[in-house]
Amino acid sequence: MTFVDLFTKRAPTANASPSLPVEPVVAAPRPAEPVGGGHGLDSDTIQRTIKAMAERVGRLGVEAIEIDGRVDQVAARGLSRKQDLETVVRSVHEMAEANVRINDLSVATKTAMGSVAGAMDEARATSQAALHTIEGLVEGIGHIEGKLPDLQKSLSEVAAVSKDIQKIAGQTNLLALNATIEAARAGEAGKGFAVVAGEVKDLSRQTANAVTTIQSTLATLGSLIDTLIAESRAASTVASSARSGSGDIGGAVTRIEQVSHELAQVQSQVDSIVDAAARNREQCAAIGEAIDLIEETTKASVEDMEAVKQRTANLLEMSEDMITLTAEAGIETVDSPFIKIVTERARQMSQLLEQAVERGEIGLDALFDTNYQQVPGVEPPHYVVRHTDYTARVLGPICNEVVNASPDILACTPGDMNNYYPIINDAFAKPPTSDPVWNAANSRARTKQLDRTSLNQMKSKKSFLLQTYRRNMGGGRFDLMKNISSPIIIKGRQWGILRIMVRVR
Repeated sequence: MTFVDLFTKRAPTANASPSLPVEPVVAAPRPAEPVGGGHGLDSDTIQRTIKAMAERVGRLGVEAIEIDGRVDQVAARGLSRKQDLETVVRSVHEMAEANVRINDLSVATKTAMGSVAGAMDEARATSQAALHTIEGLVEGIGHIEGKLPDLQKSLSEVAAVSKDIQKIAGQTNLLALNATIEAARAGEAGKGFAVVAGEVKDLSRQTANAVTTIQSTLATLGSLIDTLIAESRAASTVASSARSGSGDIGGAVTRIEQVSHELAQVQSQVDSIVDAAARNREQCAAIGEAIDLIEETTKASVEDMEAVKQRTANLLEMSEDMITLTAEAGIETVDSPFIKIVTERARQMSQLLEQAVERGEIGLDALFDTNYQQVPGVEPPHYVVRHTDYTARVLGPICNEVVNASPDILACTPGDMNNYYPIINDAFAKPPTSDPVWNAANSRARTKQLDRTSLNQMKSKKSFLLQTYRRNMGGGRFDLMKNISSPIIIKGRQWGILRIMVRVR
């Protein structure tokens, strides 16, 4: 596109994408007017006007890159906030899920507490009934133990009476025997008395037999009572232990009652937790919806910032194209001296490298070597290829001459088509250290640069390319710079470019 072509294209509307092609404006034919006569403009006036326009376009480019940089910062902050918000969203959803689990567990705990409280009530009632039974048993055993001695005493008295009866029976038997003898002596007169004596004797014998049976039974009962007394004493000991243990059981029952009371309080607190968890769950759901809405809005804002960035980049590209077209038209601008320097020095480097190939100082394959070997232990990464030492030695002095030619030229460096820069002027070609931050600012030889500006210059097929960019100086400071590049051609093949960085004042 020529400089004249630039002004015969329709400018894009506010809603049109700058990247779309535009149709030329068809102007009505006008009669030619003499230069400098009538209302025509002479060539000097046109030159001054175009130069002024070019300068303003240059300032427009500076403003565009400033806006682009600011948009970059805002977009980066927006992206960071978006990522932070995504983390918050995940946390809120996780918190909501945790609240659901808490609510479910609280409800389950409430149910379990109800069951435990019921079981404790039943245990308390059962323990109290058992305590009353044990106390009644202990009391009954005590009464039995108290009656056994009286029973033993009564049996002893019965035994004594049975002995008396046995003694009486013996005496009665003796008396009957005597009566029988006397009846026999009396003869016929004592027969009636003999009959009575016989009956008395039989009664005495029966009485003796009964007494013997009673005494045997009393002996058996006595033995049984002795055993019962011994066992009752053992049972009494056990009952005493049970009685003393019943106090422990009573304490346990009291403790169960306390636990039941405490469980009732805990159950009340669990009820409060369930209510709070339910409210918290509802609030978390509301917060989650609000956060989701904020996330959608933030995402849309980030997308809008990306669109603004793209439009700003298009505007910057258009302004750079206008500056390039102005320079190609031969109009002198503030950038013309720097364009001249970079194009002349690029031709000089092309000739030097071609001549070096012709003299056999370096092979063409070595100059175009892309087998980059990373230097170990250096950050950001440094690389070497077969031509590194040679190009640094031959082209390094030219880089220093270019920087010394103007205080506005900050840096000068040649790079191959993969944006590998074997050498740069001395200010930025210091040996690397162990500090990556320092290296990034001061040790830039043997590095690769893959930023937007570096990538764009390799795509250009023009004799020069002017770009505006912001250089990060660290600490939140950015300097506006112009990058002007021109191709280096060796044996008809583009080896790379020469680029200079110019301060924008």
